Amino acid sequence: MSITNLYLNIDHLSPEILLYTDEKFYKFVETFLGSLHARILQYQHINSVPCFLLTEDPCDMLLLDIDDPELEKLTKEVCVRLKNNQLILRTGICNSFKCLRETLLKKTEEFLKITSGLSSSPSLPLALDEHKTYLLNFIRQWCNDNKEHLNLDEFDLKEGIDFVFDFSNPNDNLQGTVHCKCGTRINLGKNGPKFQLSNFYKHLKDSKCLNILELKKKNEARLQLRQISLSNSLTLTTNASVSSDVPANLTSTSPSGTNEKRKYDHQNSQRQKKTKNNFHIVYNLF
Repeated sequence: MSITNLYLNIDHLSPEILLYTDEKFYKFVETFLGSLHARILQYQHINSVPCFLLTEDPCDMLLLDIDDPELEKLTKEVCVRLKNNQLILRTGICNSFKCLRETLLKKTEEFLKITSGLSSSPSLPLALDEHKTYLLNFIRQWCNDNKEHLNLDEFDLKEGIDFVFDFSNPNDNLQGTVHCKCGTRINLGKNGPKFQLSNFYKHLKDSKCLNILELKKKNEARLQLRQISLSNSLTLTTNASVSSDVPANLTSTSPSGTNEKRKYDHQNSQRQKKTKNNFHIVYNLF
């Protein structure tokens, strides 16, 4: 086992530490190295793992002749002053930073290997049920989006009725076709591991697809039935309205009216007879 693993076992470190910044990063350094190490980094605003790895020696600034009270305080804690007033860094401080650097470098390499392996590995093949579910969802959406373009009020293609999928796997190369109800067989293209329906859509938009033509005929028949039903309904409503507006005296003859007419006819007949008799009398006198 290496010295680094004895000092700081990277197996127990979460990959998230590579993303720590500011207070979270300083807290991590304080936990594994100590508060003095965290203060040295914080003073120089070395606030993340990438920034720390790019810094050759975080302790170099402590040996510079800089007029700053906070830096002087850190220097007194980290350095030892020789008799000739020369400052030297405490060995443990330098070695701690070196150990942390080596540990974080290994953790970074480990993380990069994992992520690169995931990105380069081929996608796992989808099960047939997953392929069918994926394709059916797209067909359902396509029908809804294109029913106006095809002049169809109702448009919902059903598997097993309007089309059938057929999958084969020669030489571990999954291939798919769709058989339209009109008898046409369409090969499905692929984009990566997933099948594409563009060839099937193109066929459905073709005026020669007998299934689409049949659906259009049925749609027209439904529209005609609706129009006839609506027309009959309007006719019945109009007739009922006209009948209700006709006056009662024009549609029926009351008994009293009939009796009055008979009485008038009888009196008129009597007058005619009387006039005729008077005419005969006058004629005889002459």
